[in-house]
Amino acid sequence: MWYAAAGDPGDQVCYRQVRDLRDNLVDFAVIQMAKYHGELIRVAVADICHLVLHIHLYDQRGNKIAREPVRPCTSRKDVDDCYDAALDRIEQQWERYKRRWSRGRA
Repeated sequence: MWYAAAGDPGDQVCYRQVRDLRDNLVDFAVIQMAKYHGELIRVAVADICHLVLHIHLYDQRGNKIAREPVRPCTSRKDVDDCYDAALDRIEQQWERYKRRWSRGRA
């Protein structure tokens, strides 16, 4: 799923949700995207790999430049809470993540 985001024209957020047969959220990714030379390039990705909500930050060439841990994610309730926290974090840190992406360094 995509939606337009605050920021420069063309910036977007993509999110992916994985649900079990009972419709419980079990995994997700929230991806901040920016236009660069006419293409959407990832800026930041929030996910819950390794039982921790964290944000991967990238440069304009797609190289990972940093990883910011946010909070543990060890239960089903945590997954829902972490999804909300990921959306909030990407929105609140949009400009900071975009500056780091533009500079190409952590």
